[in-house]
Amino acid sequence: MTTEQQPIEDEKKQTDAVENLQKQIQGEVNAVQEVLKSLPGEPATRQEISASTVGRMMGLATVTEIQLLESKLDSLGGKLINLSTRMDKVLAWLNRAPTGADLERIDVQVGALRSLIKDTLVNVAGEAKTGALKSAASDGTKKAGVKIISNNAKEEEQA
Repeated sequence: MTTEQQPIEDEKKQTDAVENLQKQIQGEVNAVQEVLKSLPGEPATRQEISASTVGRMMGLATVTEIQLLESKLDSLGGKLINLSTRMDKVLAWLNRAPTGADLERIDVQVGALRSLIKDTLVNVAGEAKTGALKSAASDGTKKAGVKIISNNAKEEEQA
């Protein structure tokens, strides 16, 4: 055999092998068809399924479900923006609240006000006592028949 004849023989062997395999497969198909024909009832028919049904069976979302999800995401985004705005307001309020240094300054000012009020009350009470004594003394000198007692003898004689 020459090298030119060998590929031709290999091709013939392959062709024969393929033909034998096709005959075996056809024989198996014929056997299955015979079994199906021998079964009672109608022959099995293949039902058609829509693409949307196949998509649902695969777990894919439909257009309606995607639109629903989109609207829910938009709603959630709006709520997050609203929450962010409220948090900004709270942070602005907290920034305006007095800090430790401000509270200490306010405490010092309240203490100064307390001492000022105490001093004022003491002064007013003292002035009221001295004013009452002066008015009582002036009232006594204006009345007739009031005798003034003094420790100084010269003043008594002149009176």
